Amino acid sequence: MSEAVDPKDAVEVGATAAIEVGKAAAPAVVAGTGLTVAAGSVATAALIATLLPGALGMAWQAWTTRYHRRALNLLEAIKAEWAADAGVTAEEVAGKLDAEAQQNPDFADAISRAVRALMDAPSERAAVALGVLVAEYGREEKSADAFFRGVVRLFSELDNAELDELTGVLEWLLATVKREGVIVCAVDSKQGPDKKWARIPWTISIQVDDPEQPHLPHQKSERATYEVHPANGERLLHVLKWAGLAYEQASGGFGGSPPLADVRRSVADRLARLLRVA
Repeated sequence: MSEAVDPKDAVEVGATAAIEVGKAAAPAVVAGTGLTVAAGSVATAALIATLLPGALGMAWQAWTTRYHRRALNLLEAIKAEWAADAGVTAEEVAGKLDAEAQQNPDFADAISRAVRALMDAPSERAAVALGVLVAEYGREEKSADAFFRGVVRLFSELDNAELDELTGVLEWLLATVKREGVIVCAVDSKQGPDKKWARIPWTISIQVDDPEQPHLPHQKSERATYEVHPANGERLLHVLKWAGLAYEQASGGFGGSPPLADVRRSVADRLARLLRVA
């Protein structure tokens, strides 16, 4: 009589086999630009799925299908953006991308970072925005700098609702002030006439530009308040700082200090452009 197989061992064997098959058959093979997914990737995903038990196999196949779709969307976005800027067709750009990725390690690195980000991105919209970003850096022959890395981290963290909220906040900021450095404040409490504090929806505000010295905040601390109340107001500022797209700003005052972020207009402008196409 054969011995019973421990379920944990079965999972481990299946997972190990799946990894080995994946290495051999390359379920998401990259060629040239690192985005041309092999024709056999879907079939390979199905094979791996049969080696993983139950829900694990189904989850693997669903993930691979989604990743395949995102990679193709990323490639199309890179070609479309590059072609639009160069005044040529997307087909003409395709061959150039392969050659560029082989000859330019900075471009290959930018693509690699964008592709990896697609694995974790909560939103399908990340593919198009990252494609536009990669095309920009490829055309200008720039390496993945702090802004590039920050955008990759941002899209790996924010979902659709949060992307919409961040887009609104940045568009409002850009339309409200012209100076470079802007301290953005988010509060969710307000002191009433009775001196008691009460919860309010997240409220975003900034100091307006000084009319006499527009490059400085208003000398009398006059503020502008965003009329929309983003449900994730505090989190948006946190993620911007975590991604290195805004700076930490020390705060003080009575009671708990409100979340603050030092946002640079130049960064907000570039980020808003990517969010518009996402």
